[in-house]
Amino acid sequence: MSDCSGQHIAPVLLAGGKSARMGRDKSFVPLAGRPMIEVVAGRIAAIFGEKPLLVADRPDRYSHLDLPVVVDVYRERGPLGGIHAALAAGSAPACFVFACDMPFLDAPLIAAMRRMADGHDAVAPRHGSRVEPLHAIYRASCLPLLESMLREGRGRLAEALARLRVRYVSERLVRACSPDLRVFTNVNTPAELGAIAALAPYNPEHPVSAVRAERTCP
Repeated sequence: MSDCSGQHIAPVLLAGGKSARMGRDKSFVPLAGRPMIEVVAGRIAAIFGEKPLLVADRPDRYSHLDLPVVVDVYRERGPLGGIHAALAAGSAPACFVFACDMPFLDAPLIAAMRRMADGHDAVAPRHGSRVEPLHAIYRASCLPLLESMLREGRGRLAEALARLRVRYVSERLVRACSPDLRVFTNVNTPAELGAIAALAPYNPEHPVSAVRAERTCP
């Protein structure tokens, strides 16, 4: 998938995290009869038309997924280290980074964000006071700052965003694609996993969402 400048934006899936609140590796909790990471990776591949690059600290655990894998250059440094590893791999001039615990990806929202990426270091959705940095686009231009922060032992993604040229996606546009913000639903606890099963069937490619996204995109 490319942005409006025609540059390739590669999908990236972050599989790290301690999963402390889940009590087990949340990548492998069952969702719709399959490990959640398989569901999310399959959805990403369908939207982008290519397999996502997987960033994982233990690649052997994910070999059955048949995905390209990179390991963090700076180990155990959280999402900042994962984004750095993806960009450092150099597979594309920009990456669309997803957390492995967000199963309700929305194709129109992703397409809208892709169209907004040109001329910015990053594109991230914002709703209320909250920013979603693990449903965001990062360009290779971010790499020097991320490298510097990691070398200095600073790993807060919020700090990186504050120092980058970020195009923030408005809540209005996000809700045009996902009115209930379900796209940002993530799974950190057994209770949250159970709540997902109670959600009504959701078609993120509903034509109404697509039309609204087109009308509100730049």
